[in-house]
Amino acid sequence: RTPFTNGNVGNKPGRDHNKYGLVMWMAGGNVRAGAPAGATDEFSLRAAEEPIPIRNVHATILNLMGLEWQNRGLNLWCIEEGYFVFTEGTASYSLPDDTVDIIEAVVRTDPSNATLQIDSSISRVSPVTYATIPDKLEKGRPNQYWVDRQRTAPTIYIYPTASSTFTTAQFVYWRVRRMTDTGTKGSNNYDIPALFLPAMVAGLAYYIAIKKPEAAPRVPMLKQEYEEQFRLAAEENRVKAPFRLIPLAEYYSA
Repeated sequence: RTPFTNGNVGNKPGRDHNKYGLVMWMAGGNVRAGAPAGATDEFSLRAAEEPIPIRNVHATILNLMGLEWQNRGLNLWCIEEGYFVFTEGTASYSLPDDTVDIIEAVVRTDPSNATLQIDSSISRVSPVTYATIPDKLEKGRPNQYWVDRQRTAPTIYIYPTASSTFTTAQFVYWRVRRMTDTGTKGSNNYDIPALFLPAMVAGLAYYIAIKKPEAAPRVPMLKQEYEEQFRLAAEENRVKAPFRLIPLAEYYSA
């Protein structure tokens, strides 16, 4: 609060929020108890020693850690289902901008008919394989796709392009989206499940220590704690399904 009264609240004098000298209390993640960082001026009005803008704290939590976690593997809470309807003769289709990758896809025919609806497989190919296709606008039943993972406007390329028979069919996909708070706009709600909160707190302590020279001796210990907390959460966040092998049947005729 401000060190002086700002006006009346309910006919009683009161102090307003002090936007020039906010205080943040941290606990967990091996943050040393009772350790102050920074100080206000002699009037307790403005941050004077080692001021840390709140946007820097947000950037550390939301951007740096969020993007790092995406590089560590599959975040199950970021999997979403989507689809688009095939257009006859069209080879490319845009995906949402926050798409990281496609992990599975099927071709769904008769999607509006619960009795006749069928999901059939479609294979993902490499850009090299797609590039060697002579006629990329050939029409037929789509059976291959390539994901062009651009920084913006990721795109799916389909082969063959849909014929008139498949203009009501859908390309149904399961995508990994970007963690919502690692984009240009942050929020007060971090996009992680509760089981990752210890890892987030430990990681925040580690990254803040990296930025402060006087905390350098504690960096190895904080990193070790961060890695351990993340490992525990990531092991619980894995796909829990039985391993299955599907034989490939090939037929030859004389």
